[in-house]
Amino acid sequence: MLTVAPWTIPDFDIDRDLDALLAVERDCRTDEGLVLTESRYLIVVEKPVRHRRVAVDPV
Repeated sequence: MLTVAPWTIPDFDIDRDLDALLAVERDCRTDEGLVLTESRYLIVVEKPVRHRRVAVDPV
């Protein structure tokens, strides 16, 4: 399930975390698949830095 989701999990290691990941999947699985009942979102955005042009006086 998680492999098809476009999520990034910091410090995720498949060898270390596989058992826990499979346990979560087993606990959440229903006949309809994964059912999410929360509607909270965390959206992280960054505004691009615009470089200002600075006039330089010739010396």
